[in-house]
Amino acid sequence: MNKVCDYITLDLNNANVDGAESSWYIPSSAYLSNSKGLVCLVSIADASLLKLAIDDDVVVVYKSVLNGYSSNNNCVLGHFTRVYGTEYNTDVAHDYTPNNTRFMTPARPNNITLKFITTDGVDKTGIDNGHVTLKFEYLDPEKVKQNDINQSYKSAF
Repeated sequence: MNKVCDYITLDLNNANVDGAESSWYIPSSAYLSNSKGLVCLVSIADASLLKLAIDDDVVVVYKSVLNGYSSNNNCVLGHFTRVYGTEYNTDVAHDYTPNNTRFMTPARPNNITLKFITTDGVDKTGIDNGHVTLKFEYLDPEKVKQNDINQSYKSAF
C-alpha cells in the first residue's frame, strides 16, 4: 500500500507577507491524522505564479528544514523558470520546474513560511499571485528511531 500523504495548498494571495517571506497558519484539522510520526518529508507537489512583474527566475525556500544546510540559510525546495515576457512587463510567465527535493521537517506544522529569492540570492517581494501545494510524506516512527540508533556513536572499545 502506498503512503497516505497530506497536501496543503498555500494561496499566495492569503499569505502574511514580511518582505520576501510569506507565512500561513495551518489549522491542525487540515491534516488527515495526528497519529503519524513526528517528522515528515516535505516537497512541492505543484505550484504556479501568475502575472508577476518579475523578470527573473524565482526560487522557493522552505524555512523549517531539519536535515538541510545552506551557507546563507536558504534551503531551496524548488524554483520557477521565467518563460516569456519582456522586462517590466506585468504579464511575465513563470513555470514551476518539478524536482525530487524533499526536506525533513516537523510533522503537521501549524505555521509554514516560504521565502522567495532570485537564483543569485536576492530577496524577491511582490510574490502574491498563485499557489504552492506542499506534499507531506510521513516517516514511520519506528524506522526513524532505528535509524537514529544505527547512526549514533558506538565506541570501538
